[in-house]
Amino acid sequence: MRYFIRALKYFIYITILGTLLVILIAALQGVSLDINTLFVKGSDSVYTILGIFAAVSAIYPAIGYQKRSLSFNGDWNEIKPGIISLMNNCKFKLEHDTPGRLTFVSDGGITRFLRMYEDRITMDITGGVMLLEGHRRNLLRVMYEIEGYLKKMEEDKNSLPEG
Repeated sequence: MRYFIRALKYFIYITILGTLLVILIAALQGVSLDINTLFVKGSDSVYTILGIFAAVSAIYPAIGYQKRSLSFNGDWNEIKPGIISLMNNCKFKLEHDTPGRLTFVSDGGITRFLRMYEDRITMDITGGVMLLEGHRRNLLRVMYEIEGYLKKMEEDKNSLPEG
C-alpha cells in the first residue's frame, strides 16, 4: 500500500510540475494556453504525457527507496545517543524511539513538503546490524555519516591504553 501511495504522490507532483512548466514556457513565448495549439496532437498529447508521467511515477518508488544494512561492534545503548546526535546534525529529528527501532524525519517543514512527506528514515537494530530504510539519496548520505561515526568510535576504542 505504501508503494501505491508513493507512486500516486509522485504522479500528482510530476503532473503539477509539468503543468507549471508548460504554462511558464507558453507565457514566455506569448503562446495561447489552448491545448489544441500548444500540442501537435491537441488533447491526445495530454493523455500521452499523463501516461508517461504515470509510468515514471510507478517506477520511481522502486528505484528511489532502498533498504541497506550496516554492521557495528559494541553495545547499541552506547552507540545510540551518538547516532541520534548525528541524525540531528544531518537535519533529521527523532520521530519514534521503540526497542530495536528508531524512526527519523526531516526537521524542516519546507523540506518535508518538498519531499512530499516521504522523508522518513527507519533504523531496525538486531544484534550488531542496523537495517536502514528510506529515500535513496537521504539514506546514502546518512549511511556515509554513520559509517564515519562508527569507524571513529572503533578507532577511539582501539587507541585506549590497555589497563
